[in-house]
Amino acid sequence: MRRSPWICVLAFLLGSGLARENAPTADNFYRRVNPRATVFGNYLYVDGGEIAEKGNPSNRPNNPVNATLALDLSKSWTPKDAEFIETEKPDSVSPLWKNAFFHDDAKKTFYIWGGRIFRTPWGVPPPVKVWKFVADDKGGGAWSTEDDNHSFDDLVRSEDGAYVSTEDAGFWIGGSAFPETHTDANSDIPGVVSYNFTTKEWKNHTEAPFSDDGTVNAATATYIPSFGPNGLIMLLGGLEHTIPKATNHLSFETVHFFDPVTMKWYKQPTTGTKPQMRNHHCSVGVQGNGTYEIFIYGGWNQDYGKILDDMYVLTIPGFNWAKVDFDKDPRTEFDCVVAGNRQMVTVGGAGVFGGWTVKDSYPKGLGIFDLTELKWKDEFTPDAPAYRTPDLVQKWYDQGGLDRVEWSDDVKSLFAKKDSSSTTSSASPGATTTSGSTTDQTNQDLDKTSSDSKPNNTGAIAGGVVGGLAALALIGVLIFFVLRRRNGKAGEMVEVEQQPSEIDGRSVAASGWSPGMMPPPPRFPTASSGTPDSSRSRSTPGHAHLPSELSSEGERRAELA
Repeated sequence: MRRSPWICVLAFLLGSGLARENAPTADNFYRRVNPRATVFGNYLYVDGGEIAEKGNPSNRPNNPVNATLALDLSKSWTPKDAEFIETEKPDSVSPLWKNAFFHDDAKKTFYIWGGRIFRTPWGVPPPVKVWKFVADDKGGGAWSTEDDNHSFDDLVRSEDGAYVSTEDAGFWIGGSAFPETHTDANSDIPGVVSYNFTTKEWKNHTEAPFSDDGTVNAATATYIPSFGPNGLIMLLGGLEHTIPKATNHLSFETVHFFDPVTMKWYKQPTTGTKPQMRNHHCSVGVQGNGTYEIFIYGGWNQDYGKILDDMYVLTIPGFNWAKVDFDKDPRTEFDCVVAGNRQMVTVGGAGVFGGWTVKDSYPKGLGIFDLTELKWKDEFTPDAPAYRTPDLVQKWYDQGGLDRVEWSDDVKSLFAKKDSSSTTSSASPGATTTSGSTTDQTNQDLDKTSSDSKPNNTGAIAGGVVGGLAALALIGVLIFFVLRRRNGKAGEMVEVEQQPSEIDGRSVAASGWSPGMMPPPPRFPTASSGTPDSSRSRSTPGHAHLPSELSSEGERRAELA
């Protein structure tokens, strides 16, 4: 009699054991790696990943986390004394690792999809399902299956893609597929997958100009609601390939971003002190006074085999990088969120090779960073002041940095002030209609100065960029007619050649590989090897391609019931 693979999985998990505690005390806590985190109201929710704690056997120091955790953000707490509220996962919900994580803030719901079940037998992927967690207002919630009719089987499930959510949809960029994520799969997955929270529609989008093959792994994606007619999604960092080996970091010299409704991609060269290339870092974004700042922290540099301990901030619309000077702590494979106005809370992270029993320097894996003062804090405070653009960034604007930025016409148009009464198109891949409550507020911020910040020259960027062009055009027309009347003949219009907007920052092929600092799942090279694992493809050498997952029209749609 043939056994179901899921009977084998269950036996495997029971034999090896899940985590003894999903939220151990600070004294017993060692490491939490690869979690997913988001904020709903007064609670920070943490889901998935692995945990190591005192008392686990030496041959099995880490285990999957089998509960959804929450921290109360309405109270002050220190990382050591933080108390997690636990919601046990039903047996029907798989404890995923490196999965997609989409959050619908309006409904206080998050969805998990893709990834793998850590330490399952080789070649057994998770069930073909989307699970959702609906939060209550007490730090708890309930799990259920979002779809069980397998209507999206044509989507190849992958791991380690960049995930991000807008008001209406979740997006999964790139990723890699293996037999543990999708049956018989072994390929980097190009393009973008979107999931509409309202229509329950999945789509594949083939345009992906950020790399030669449209593939990326272990990058981050950040939603910027305040620029462009529909907001923008910024892709930062990551590796171009992981199959058959990890190669080519995506450079920070040029950044790529797209409109989540039209799915049109843009790119823009950056200036300033650019970050070292990396993957498995974390990023958060926060709205300033007429600007939007994205902070990236930590990660892993493939080329040098180095865990990174630095932080950088990219300011928009200046597209200028600045390095943050702070106490160092190498960290990778973790998550971070903005909570309590201007505080970044980091959750988990690996710091050393094979370091499951090396105690995290952050108690319970929690760090608190003030994004305005650019300092680590010992305590989370719910009533922290509102975010103000850090002096490090503001100085660049005060010194006229914005005047030196060279945008392409397409990018420049994204800074036009939006009509607060407008709504997004219902025909979009990611959005139906939006109230504009978030984007309206941020657009108003573009034209005003915060009472707790010094005046700056970025408040008028939305109107200044496009309005300035209009004024110049009007002046040009007036001069044209004056000269025409004076000379008695028509003048000739001169077309100004645009400066190139792309900088070639592609890295050379990587010489090593690591998904993080902890022992990877089966089939992955160990951190001590220092070289790519040539046996990663098992019996299939080289780059094995999946059958095309896209229709001839460039995208396949799957309507969910």
